[in-house]
Amino acid sequence: MQSDFAPAQLWLGRTYQELGECDAALAAFRAVEAAASEWPVAVAARGFVEGMAGRREEAAATLAQLHRLAGRRFVTPYGIALVEAGLGRDEAALATLETAFAERPHWLVWLRLDPRWRGLRAHPRFGQIVARMRFPE
Repeated sequence: MQSDFAPAQLWLGRTYQELGECDAALAAFRAVEAAASEWPVAVAARGFVEGMAGRREEAAATLAQLHRLAGRRFVTPYGIALVEAGLGRDEAALATLETAFAERPHWLVWLRLDPRWRGLRAHPRFGQIVARMRFPE
């Protein structure tokens, strides 16, 4: 109903991402960024999809954008790790998740449920991080 409502566009993009419709997901994430400029959540979401869609140069530029943003405002390591994961940089993603664990951002509550971690779930280090979170069974 309100096309510039950033959270709705974010979740629309996440839905397209799960359906494998990367172009539609990216369009939704760009709409979020038009409404909420430099919102790290939207930037990370876009970077993840760019990476998983094989748009490596774009994803790398988005990762650099997140690092620049982190110099001016809080950017959760969870988001940075997502872009690394989208790029297939598993070791970098896991190292950044370790940083996130140390910093305790609230985003970590989604670690077991967020489908974007699908590619790392089988990795022993990912399992160790999840175990240290002590989620209830």
